Amino acid sequence: MANIVSCRGLKKYFGLGDQRTPALRGIDLDIQEAKLTMFVGPSGCGKTTLISIIAGTMTPDEGTCKVLGKEISQLKSNELTEFRSKFIGFVFQAYNLFPTLTAVQNAALPLIVQGWERNSAYKEAAQLLDRVGLGSRLDHFPAQLSGGQQQRVAIARSLIHNPSLIVCDEPTSALDHESGNTVMTLFRELTDELGKTLIIVTHDSRILHFSDVTVSLNDGDIESISKLS
Repeated sequence: MANIVSCRGLKKYFGLGDQRTPALRGIDLDIQEAKLTMFVGPSGCGKTTLISIIAGTMTPDEGTCKVLGKEISQLKSNELTEFRSKFIGFVFQAYNLFPTLTAVQNAALPLIVQGWERNSAYKEAAQLLDRVGLGSRLDHFPAQLSGGQQQRVAIARSLIHNPSLIVCDEPTSALDHESGNTVMTLFRELTDELGKTLIIVTHDSRILHFSDVTVSLNDGDIESISKLS
């Protein structure tokens, strides 16, 4: 199975001069396509930095990070924006939904940004929201939805442009156990049935059993990699 992400000698520092602190200390990591990979470890261990570099929202100071064969740190700003809009989906802890837009309008946003006609984008979003169990909530605003329902709108938004890679930053930490399990079951279906590659940063030990690969980080380096047999 091909690697969708390949990192070599990845280093990142924060601060300047004597105050410069290493966030990543030379990461070597391959992530296979159609797998659900979790990054775990204590706060400040480098999880978010690593996923940010993979997602193209942060640039490494040393080393390489190839995503779908592209060295993304070498892409120009407009090339990187186009690459992310085509191939990467994002799911955040805080949902990041627009409060004045309905569920279907929020989910359709990436297509509208790409220039889709609104009614066509809304139709596509409605079909996807129905798939994640929100077909009866299309016209509801975020404030009218539970936390788990808002997260499923955010997941639909991340999938609407059919990305190859989905990166998730603490997607269940604000959810109760039942809602978290619902979201993670959906993620597993995306991997098992649609062949999507997911990378999830998490502190939530309740969801670790959903992963194919668990990467434990500590102090900016990989401590261990465990794979589901």
